[in-house]
Amino acid sequence: MRTRAAILLLPCLAATALSTDGRADDVLLESATLGETGLMGGWAIVSFQFLGGRFFVEEPTAVTAIGGHMDGGGLLFGVIVRLEGPEALPVGSPFIDEEVVLVKTFAPPRPSADFLVETDEVTLEPGHYAIVYGAGLYGTDGSGSATHRGQRDLVGASYISRVDNRWRDAATLSIRFVVLGKPPCLADIDGDEEVGFPDLLILLAQWGTCPPLCFGDIDGDGVVDFDDLLLLLGSWGPCDEPAAREVGI
Repeated sequence: MRTRAAILLLPCLAATALSTDGRADDVLLESATLGETGLMGGWAIVSFQFLGGRFFVEEPTAVTAIGGHMDGGGLLFGVIVRLEGPEALPVGSPFIDEEVVLVKTFAPPRPSADFLVETDEVTLEPGHYAIVYGAGLYGTDGSGSATHRGQRDLVGASYISRVDNRWRDAATLSIRFVVLGKPPCLADIDGDEEVGFPDLLILLAQWGTCPPLCFGDIDGDGVVDFDDLLLLLGSWGPCDEPAAREVGI
């Protein structure tokens, strides 16, 4: 899949969440409404304080962008970690490799703005997750803040923080974190956003029992067979685009 690093600035009013290639994406997490922009300061995001928000994924979903309403200088990181349950915390100190499913570094805007950073399209399986923002890891040395002025938590908002080397639940913070995704296009074997003859040729070349890694095994049963062929033919053409959903009011 393509690696994309563009930052998208979102309008202050009911904006449709769009990736840079024009497709509308699903909202996996939107923790708070958008308040006043163009500010500096808020809840600190630094090397000794990480802030995050929990979310739940009901079906396999490819993450396309992360972001929110922040300001800062230098580089920060955004990490998506797998959680054991709806009220769980990361188990690492601060993370272990097994729980980290996505890492993205970015330079937040200054003054504050509502923004998205596009990511590699990592697929999340159904389950509980958290997006965590911080500094001091993954080559980042910046500092930032999550603005909260004029914002209100949306239903289901659930925050976590890491302070003094300890993970903990965070109270109502009214900070805005956003994660976007879309259904994965599993039959797009070559990653060009379209299911076509190149994908068919790869599938046919891998026909039969799979070695440990077999891209033609679309249904993941260990064999490339007619079931995978039918899935590929049923997905023929450009990868499906989910319906647009609105972010923020």
